Amino acid sequence: MSAPSELDWRTLPLNGTSLIEASAGTGKTYNIALLYLRLVLERGLDARQLLVTTFTDAAAQELRARIRQRLLDAEAALATPTLPDSDLKAFLEELCSRDGRTPVLTRVKLALSEIDLAPISTIHGFCKRVLSDFPFDTGVPFTLGEIVDEKALMRECVEDFWRKRFLVDAIDPWDSACILDGGLEPFAKIVGDVLSVDADAVDIERTEKLRAWWAGYCRQDLSELRAGLEIDDAFNDAKRSALRKALRSLVAGAQTGDPDEVEWEVLANQLDPDTVSRRGAKRYQPHLSTWPGITALSEVRHLFLNAKDRVRNEAALDCAGFVREQLRRRLQVRGQTTFRQLIDEVHDRLAGPAGAQLATRL
Repeated sequence: MSAPSELDWRTLPLNGTSLIEASAGTGKTYNIALLYLRLVLERGLDARQLLVTTFTDAAAQELRARIRQRLLDAEAALATPTLPDSDLKAFLEELCSRDGRTPVLTRVKLALSEIDLAPISTIHGFCKRVLSDFPFDTGVPFTLGEIVDEKALMRECVEDFWRKRFLVDAIDPWDSACILDGGLEPFAKIVGDVLSVDADAVDIERTEKLRAWWAGYCRQDLSELRAGLEIDDAFNDAKRSALRKALRSLVAGAQTGDPDEVEWEVLANQLDPDTVSRRGAKRYQPHLSTWPGITALSEVRHLFLNAKDRVRNEAALDCAGFVREQLRRRLQVRGQTTFRQLIDEVHDRLAGPAGAQLATRL
C-alpha cells in the first residue's frame, strides 16, 4: 500500500492547515486521504471538524470516495489482524499499542458514520455554505441566488463598454487608430488578462503625455520639417529611407490630426540620438542632427515607444474597472452570483471589521 508520491504522509505536519500542492500524478489525493485518517486517529477529530477543499466537483467527489476507502481500509486492518504487513497496518498497530485497539476502532467507525456530513467540497462550495449557514455574521441575503456563468457576464460587460467607448460618433482618434480597427476580440483578450490578476498588481505607463504632445504638435507649423523632407541630399542613401518614411507619416498624421497615419515604432527606433548623429555624413547637408525638428523629436521619442500597445492597455485597464464594478452591481440587481463572487464575499467578510467573530464561528 505504498503511496505513488514523493510526499510522505507519515511525516507531514498536522499543526493547523495542511497544504499539499504538486503537479498531476504526484499522489496528492492519496496523501490527503491518509492525512485525514491521521487527524481522525491521532487527534481524535470527527469528520465534521475536518475541512477538505479542492477545485472541481469531480475532484471533490473523488476525495470523498478516497477518504471513505482509507477509513474502510483502516477498519478492515483493525478487525483482521492477519492482513499482510503494510505501512498502514504498522501505523495502526503503533496507535493501538498506545491508545488501545477498541478506542482506535471506535474513532474509525465514528468517522465512517459521519463521512456524508463531512465538509469535503470545492472551494466555492465551502464559501457558499459559509454564506448560507451564517447569514447574520456575513450580512448577505438569506437566498444567494442563481449561480451564473461569470465569463458570459464579463463578456456582456466588455461588450457594453465597447459600445459606449468606441461605437460613438465622436470617438477619440487614438482609440480609433489603436483599438477600433483591431476589433472586439483582441481587445476582450487583453481585458481578460487584466482581470485575471489583482487590480493593484497592474501598473502601466499612461498615455497622457503622448496625447498632450500630439495635440500640441498637430497645431504647430511643420514647415521646417516638411522643407527638410524635400531635400534629396539629406535622404539619398538606404539607411535614411526608413527615417524619411516615418517622418513623412508623422507630417501627414499631424496635418490630418490622425495618429493612425504615423509609424510610431519605426519613428522611435529611427530617432535614436546615436543613430541620428551617425546618419549625417559630412558631405550631406544639412546634417540631420542639426535640424531643430529632428532634435525636438529625438527628445520626446520615448513617448513613441510601444505607443499603440500602451493605448490599448490603458483602455483595457479602464474596461476592467468597468467590468469589476458592473459585475457586482448586475449580480445584485438580478439576484444572481458566481463562483468567484462566493469566494470574494467570504474573503471580504473575513478581512472586514467582523472577520474575527466570523472566524470564531467557523
